Amino acid sequence: MAISLFALHGFLGLPSDWEEFKHLKQETQLHSVPLFDPAFYTKGKGLKGWAASFNAHVIGLKNPFRRVLLGYSLGARLAMHALLDAEKIWTAAILIAGNLGLQTESEKASRRVADQKWAEEFKTKGWENLLLKWNAQPAFKGISPRLKRRETEFSREQLVDALMTWSLGNQANLKIPMQSLDLPILWIVGEEDTPYVQIAQSLRLTHPQSAIAVVPGAAHRVPWEKPHLFESHVVNFLKKL
Repeated sequence: MAISLFALHGFLGLPSDWEEFKHLKQETQLHSVPLFDPAFYTKGKGLKGWAASFNAHVIGLKNPFRRVLLGYSLGARLAMHALLDAEKIWTAAILIAGNLGLQTESEKASRRVADQKWAEEFKTKGWENLLLKWNAQPAFKGISPRLKRRETEFSREQLVDALMTWSLGNQANLKIPMQSLDLPILWIVGEEDTPYVQIAQSLRLTHPQSAIAVVPGAAHRVPWEKPHLFESHVVNFLKKL
């Protein structure tokens, strides 16, 4: 049976980010999901609420194909919540640079403060300077993003809401529930993205078809830094389902 691949972009991402991956489009029915689609997004709706609304939307599509959920970074965190909300509607998942959550309340509080500061910047700072500061974060290892971001493509209000409402500081630690899922998961990280490699190495995914892929020469933005390796991992995983 054919596969419907629902792809969730990251923060400062767009549905069009997935359009360059020709092999994914050949192998699947690709649904590039806008995170802020009013069909399942409203301002202030938390990670769990978004996931439940998204799953209801997906069910309502009455798609006859097997559903696979793919998410990158923020999209991976939203995808994890969707999997935990309604595991049975998904055949498999592909999670790229996903964060399972922080350990302590102190860490969560610190992250909320950091995201509040970013939110203030996204409210007021000039766009080009804002992008320079965002892309200078350690996770990106100084690698210039291939995908250009124009201010006209975004709602600052929605970006601020994402930073505040979907902050990692508002997320429970999902390690144990994610390890308990009974479906194949491909977990992808870039070799240079050290904290996320450590997260991947700590995971004990139980399904026999699950796999962890560490992509050499890539940092956080694996799909766009090493597109051929990324597609190869994903297509090989999908062919085994």
